[in-house]
Amino acid sequence: MNCSVFFRRSTWIAFALACAPSARAELLVGDAGDQTPAAVLTYADSAAGAATPLGSFSTAAGNGIAPLQDPSSLTFDPLENVVYVADFYGQAIRVYRAGAVGNVAPLRTLNPSLLGQPRQVALSTLHDELIIATGCCVITYGRYTYGTQAVPSRYLPPSYTPEGRSTRLNNPGGIVLRTSSDEIIIPDTGNGPNNTYFGVVLFFPRSLTGNSSPYRTLEGAQTLLGTSASHISQDEVHDEIYVSSQDSATYPYGLRISTFAGSASGNVAPLRSIGGDATQLEDIHQIFYDDISESLYVSVGGENGVAPKVLVFARGANGNVATDRTIVPNGTSFSRPEGLTVVFDDLFHDNFE
Repeated sequence: MNCSVFFRRSTWIAFALACAPSARAELLVGDAGDQTPAAVLTYADSAAGAATPLGSFSTAAGNGIAPLQDPSSLTFDPLENVVYVADFYGQAIRVYRAGAVGNVAPLRTLNPSLLGQPRQVALSTLHDELIIATGCCVITYGRYTYGTQAVPSRYLPPSYTPEGRSTRLNNPGGIVLRTSSDEIIIPDTGNGPNNTYFGVVLFFPRSLTGNSSPYRTLEGAQTLLGTSASHISQDEVHDEIYVSSQDSATYPYGLRISTFAGSASGNVAPLRSIGGDATQLEDIHQIFYDDISESLYVSVGGENGVAPKVLVFARGANGNVATDRTIVPNGTSFSRPEGLTVVFDDLFHDNFE
């Protein structure tokens, strides 16, 4: 197989599997704990226990460059071989080479005031777009757009504003792009009667803008989305989405991660749901499903009295189950793990673009 042939986003996973002997997968973990500035750590994708990072990158303040403060989510672009870092407290999307090491400046930074506090980036390479879930809304920019004066191409406003009453966007926790149907998928918290709250997953056609209603939703008691839906990842090979949620608005929260078919709609039960004491699901910061190893990564703890760790579950995990493996700090690694992704070395470089 010629590993320099161009493939669209929807087929790069199968391509990676076919070319696997020439590539090395690595796990990236964003750390916003005691690191000053915050750092993104690199691990072997088989890391377990008190593993030592293979390396890290960060950006310190200086020479007019703002520091990386809070790598709350990471999105890998295999075509450009870069990682989009959603810097929540830094109010920016910072773009780094996947192999960055040490104190390095981003290749580019997207930080207009409209962006606010970004939660997660969904990348459409087919349309050259960055679709970003922020603390209020969903904003779309050109893939290579940067700077403080960037102008969005689309904007889905929050439902608590006059211009967004139909969107149902209250507090988007993340975003993924389902390429097979060209939809964006967003976990959120719905407002019920008497100030009650419930978890909901909103589906919009990618091209919608303005005061637009979701095309479909996941919500209702059978979904097990509880009082709020917080984070999302996807398994493109099997067309499934992973959604974190909490069962209760008060402690103990009863955190869980549920798996749904990408086409699911309405008040339907998940295909699988992980929850319970054996899972160690407490204080979840981010989730990420790796299609290649068929592993679900979950970053937890580092605050609220919960020990920091990265939990790793097998794809078929269901119920009150233990992790396949767990990564914990070794004194030189993370203290509050957040963003997660898996990158591949030397896979998409030669004549690929």
